[in-house]
Amino acid sequence: MTQYNNRTSTAHDGDMPSRPRVEANYVCRSLNEFVSRVNRLAKLISPMSRVIFLTGELGAGKTTFAREWLKTNGVTGAVKSPSFSMVESYDDTRVGTIHHLDLYRVNHEDEIRCLGLDEYLDDYLIIEWPEKGVSQIIESDLSVDIRVEKDNRIVTLQGSTSVADGLKQFAIELKDPDYR
Repeated sequence: MTQYNNRTSTAHDGDMPSRPRVEANYVCRSLNEFVSRVNRLAKLISPMSRVIFLTGELGAGKTTFAREWLKTNGVTGAVKSPSFSMVESYDDTRVGTIHHLDLYRVNHEDEIRCLGLDEYLDDYLIIEWPEKGVSQIIESDLSVDIRVEKDNRIVTLQGSTSVADGLKQFAIELKDPDYR
C-alpha cells in the first residue's frame, strides 16, 4: 500500500524551529523493490535533500538505503558502511560532497560534536541513528523510517516542504491503487 499525505504537519526536534512536513508511506516486498524505490526517490529529490535521517532497527535497511542513494548520485567506487569509522565522505557525486554518518556507537551528544559535525553542515548528509543526538542539533529535509514486518519493509518518508513535490511525484509513480 502506498499513501501520500498531502496535509502538512509541523515537526520539530528539541529546540529546533518547526517546519511543515509531508509524508509518504509504502511497503517493499523484496530487496530488489526496496533498492529500486530508493534509486527512484534519489533521482527525484536528491538536490533538495541536504540532510537525510535514517531510522529503524538493526538490519532494517538503513545502510542499504544510504548505499543506493550514493550510487544513484554518481558514487562509482566502493560504498563502505561507516559503522566503525562513523563517517565516510564522498566527493564524486552529482550533488556535491555527501557525508554518510552512522551514529549507532554514539553514547552522548558530546561525541557527535567531537566528530566535527559543524565541518559537514555545508555539504549533504545521510545520517543513520539521528536519534542518538544529532536530531537535536540539525533538522532533516527527509526522514526515512524503515520497519521490518515479516518479509516486508515498511518505509515512512517525512519531508520538509523543499521535497514535497518530489515525494508527491514519487507516490504517483508507484501507481498503487491505494494511492490517496
